[in-house]
Amino acid sequence: MNELEFLRDIFKDPRLHIGIGTIVQLGLSNDGSVLRVLVNLLPDNRQVVGEVTFEDVNSVTLPEVDDLVLVAFCDGDPDECFIVKVINNADEPIPLFGQTGHTVKYSRAGKKLYIGSDTKVGIGRPNVEPTEPLVLGAVLATGLTALCNAFLNATQIGQSSAGPVALDPAVRTALNNFVTTYITTSGTNIKSQIAFTERGV
Repeated sequence: MNELEFLRDIFKDPRLHIGIGTIVQLGLSNDGSVLRVLVNLLPDNRQVVGEVTFEDVNSVTLPEVDDLVLVAFCDGDPDECFIVKVINNADEPIPLFGQTGHTVKYSRAGKKLYIGSDTKVGIGRPNVEPTEPLVLGAVLATGLTALCNAFLNATQIGQSSAGPVALDPAVRTALNNFVTTYITTSGTNIKSQIAFTERGV
């Protein structure tokens, strides 16, 4: 044995510091502050209980049973471990746009995605403070409906020297088509079916 191999043997650490495994069971504390999971470590099929860590205290995606996860052990202690990352697999590959270098944030299949703040949610270019408020779809639809109905239900829309002016039939048809297409019909109206917001205070 040469000197280097001798030193390696002396300082050899048999403890497991990083491992991978699959989640068997999840358990959330009563106060919602801690999520612990039972993990089946691979390849020796030894089970450990670890606390799940997240990217940030308010940026949370819960793992699921059968997820492949990265497990970190504090100083190699088998009874003190943390689940630090869910590993992508063939069933949940890297999102398509993420594969081309873009930043992607999707919720898992069947789950909702929430983005919120008690102050302001800004969506814009880097280092630019967004100042334009989003339009509230339901409020806009209600306002446009009222505006269109004001013309459609009016006995006259004006007065000329020849007498009352009625709504032109072509304009009436266009307004009715607008209401049907962009307000009434769920598949074509101005309201998103996947993105929702609130007025705030």
